[in-house]
Amino acid sequence: MLREIRALLPGEDLVYVGDSAFCPYGAKSGEVLRARVGGIVEFLLGEGAEVIVMACNSATIQAIKWCREHWPEVPFVGMEPGVKPAVEATRSQVIGVLATEASLTGEMFADLVERCCHGCQVLTSPCPKFVELVEAGALFGPEVDEAIWEYGGPLVMGGRMCWCWGVRIILS
Repeated sequence: MLREIRALLPGEDLVYVGDSAFCPYGAKSGEVLRARVGGIVEFLLGEGAEVIVMACNSATIQAIKWCREHWPEVPFVGMEPGVKPAVEATRSQVIGVLATEASLTGEMFADLVERCCHGCQVLTSPCPKFVELVEAGALFGPEVDEAIWEYGGPLVMGGRMCWCWGVRIILS
């Protein structure tokens, strides 16, 4: 995410906080995440941040609304699971969402599904290993394939499609 922001805004000063000491966020409660994110927001504002990007689905879903209420003068940009593109691409009217538990249980995710998934069946599976793999830089390989099958396999029946990491995978 940082690389993409840098490419779009090459002349801007950027402050990056990678909260690896508290990672993964996905199994943490909304209350715990809001407290942690609130501390990071205070730090970033102290560094002169004018816009804050939450490059984490879990943090966005559990804390962005709260942040916008507490700091209404600050623009917050967040992430959300790729539900909209999955709905646009599905032919079976069934989509699978693999995300952290915090992402799947948040009010914002429920609103996203209600807003975007008319007529679609939405199957979800929490996948805590994905965060660990990404943080370790493991995007391909046997461990990644195993995690995809562990979490995505139960969602897929009879050749339906499963969305994983933004890539459409057709399982037979």
